[in-house]
Amino acid sequence: MRWSVRQTIGILLAGLVLTGCAQRRQNTVVVPQQPTPSPFAANPPVGAVMVPPGQPQPFPIATQPQPSFQPQPPPSFQPQPQPGFQPQPPPSFQPQPPPSFQPMAPPSFPAPPPSAPPGPTGSLPGPGSVEQTNYTWKPATGYVPPPLAILSPPPPLPSSPAPWTTPTPPPVVTLAPPTNSPAPSPSPVPAPALAPQLDAQVLLLPPQPVDATPSFYPESTNSTSSKDPPASIPKFSTVRKNIESGLKPLGAEGFDWLKANGYKTVLYLRLRGENTDEERKLVEDRLMTFKSIEVNPQLLEKDSAEEFFRTVQDANYLPMYVYGREEALTGGMWYLAFRLLDNESDDVARVRAGPLGLRAGAGTPDLMIQAIRKAMAGEW
Repeated sequence: MRWSVRQTIGILLAGLVLTGCAQRRQNTVVVPQQPTPSPFAANPPVGAVMVPPGQPQPFPIATQPQPSFQPQPPPSFQPQPQPGFQPQPPPSFQPQPPPSFQPMAPPSFPAPPPSAPPGPTGSLPGPGSVEQTNYTWKPATGYVPPPLAILSPPPPLPSSPAPWTTPTPPPVVTLAPPTNSPAPSPSPVPAPALAPQLDAQVLLLPPQPVDATPSFYPESTNSTSSKDPPASIPKFSTVRKNIESGLKPLGAEGFDWLKANGYKTVLYLRLRGENTDEERKLVEDRLMTFKSIEVNPQLLEKDSAEEFFRTVQDANYLPMYVYGREEALTGGMWYLAFRLLDNESDDVARVRAGPLGLRAGAGTPDLMIQAIRKAMAGEW
């Protein structure tokens, strides 16, 4: 509404200004000036009216007074009320009184069943119960009272704890070294007396390999002697019955001992290009069979391993002594026999081949271990 009033006032003022300007234009009369002699009188300009002096003007000039301009004040704006709108007075507020509160009576409860036993004397009745007079309690039909359980008193606690007794240590058994004599008949041996201290240290013998006969090792009627090998046969070790392994015997004394103890075959594991004429002569001079298999620790060949397996399984060659110039050769070949013929696990084969010469070390042992890994991977 305010914006419409301003617009109306501006339009009125603009109209008044334009009306005044138009009236001033109509009342204005242009009076020409009298010409003065000048060098240009002979050539008056085009359109000029020359009036001789003393002659009347062709256009009478009527001088009229200009009307005074009185600005009109803007009309006063009176807002018109909207038709049909009648302001209503606010309704009078009458506070309502709060509703009256009526307390409710407590609900009534039914009377207890007649089969309930009476309460103890002096007890208060429950809410809503009705006190009955001359009431006699009767048990329900088929009701059997439970039997009374009589608990026995707990056992008395001991007045003092039992005395502490020192446990008796087990008797000490002294093991004697094994002997070659036949075992005596079993007889009851009394338990030795408990000695406070051992006079001598008990030394146990190292465990001996289990004499379990594998399927690929044949049995033989011949057997080796139980005599200890001479010092001329280093690393002498029993692989199984009738098969021993070690290093090359030192001189003729070692071969004489093999012949004297009933060995039939000597198997020599040689390196590539090694000459075996001396070993062959020492063995054959003593009427034993000499066998030789070439073993290359850098590249183990499948033919060499298969020939070794066939030789140790042939019963005609037993008893047999297997040796090599280096113990890594014999230990590696026996490891393959334990894995491929006995179907032993890697751990068991390592334990059995360790005393026979399969040990880690620089040179031939490391080369032999690498060759065994390639052979077990199928890279013959």
